[in-house]
Amino acid sequence: MTVEYVDAGEAIDQGLLSGKAGTAPPVVSGVTYERILNARSEPENWLTYYGAYNGQRYSPLDQINTGNVKRIGPAWMFQAGTSGMIAGASTYAFEAAPIVVDGVMFLSGWDGWLWALDAKTGQEFWRYKHAVPYDVSLCCGNVNRGVAVAKGKVFMVTGNAHLIALDAATGKKVWDKTYGDVRAGESATVAPLVVKNNVIVGSSGGEFGVRGHMDAFDLDSGEHQWRCYMVPKPGEPGSETWPANGEAWARGGANCWITSTFDPETNLLYVGTGNPAPDFDGGVREGDNLYTDSIVAVDVDAGQIRWHYQCTPHDLWDYDSIGECILFESDGRKLLGHFDKNGRRNGRTRPTARRPGSSTSRSRMSGPRQPGGAGSSRRASRTGARAFRWTPTT
Repeated sequence: MTVEYVDAGEAIDQGLLSGKAGTAPPVVSGVTYERILNARSEPENWLTYYGAYNGQRYSPLDQINTGNVKRIGPAWMFQAGTSGMIAGASTYAFEAAPIVVDGVMFLSGWDGWLWALDAKTGQEFWRYKHAVPYDVSLCCGNVNRGVAVAKGKVFMVTGNAHLIALDAATGKKVWDKTYGDVRAGESATVAPLVVKNNVIVGSSGGEFGVRGHMDAFDLDSGEHQWRCYMVPKPGEPGSETWPANGEAWARGGANCWITSTFDPETNLLYVGTGNPAPDFDGGVREGDNLYTDSIVAVDVDAGQIRWHYQCTPHDLWDYDSIGECILFESDGRKLLGHFDKNGRRNGRTRPTARRPGSSTSRSRMSGPRQPGGAGSSRRASRTGARAFRWTPTT
């Protein structure tokens, strides 16, 4: 891993400056993998990014319904109270889905901010600010997509590609790990995902010619468990889809900046990958460019790719496949739904994606070739989603 570089240093304790330093109820101490696995049994809570591992974002709560939704109004308002310069010459905004555990809300913001709030009143328990270098490369906004919680800790990535663990009760840092190199253009915006005893994260920065990857860290110690690159190096499966000469693969993109979903039956993470690099010049990267613009299944224990489906081979239009991979069942079949940026419509072709014992398998559709592509590609003029079928291991 690349870890050694000049950091921005420690942030000023914003809680002390604001006078809002406090302690939240220790509700996260009871959040375990088993509890997240059964998150649907706690509809009053939102224990993980999608609400559950399947990515459906569905809540069975019915107090608000079609008959009374017109009466909804503000219950409280939280003023973030941030000030000063922010990193990157880009916009900033809230893009996070809050996590709620037994009345405590954890909300991340831009530029390394994280707050713990009383979900009922909006009262602030504590706040944390990470020091993000002003010159970090951020292509598409200074944002953060959310946090994860487990075993008394809150996990968040930062713009300069750190994964940090905070004490969920006090907001104090427990550990801090670097998993990307800002000098090379890497950054991080993804909401982490806790699976078993690991925290799963992905990298950003495909527009700057980096090699995308997914990483796992031990949630207790922060020790790095595995890294799965989304662009194969020479000799690995899929490397034949990159030029044999040169190092286009080393700057190939395919970043994982959307949170994966997880199927405990197959032990697989499902994630959509980003665009190839450079975005619009395919002349320097002849071939289909795996595993860019793909849906990829990764073994959560081994950190290895088990199968993939490439939505747009040799992408020339920035059609990154970063839509969610939604897991569901229909008519007894286990399906994966994905809304792709290339506008593919859903359901008419559902390739079977079986998990082999050791190597990757691919599922493809026929269609017109894109200039520079080595094989079949996708028609980009249709609308909707795509569904896939997978077979659990026995």
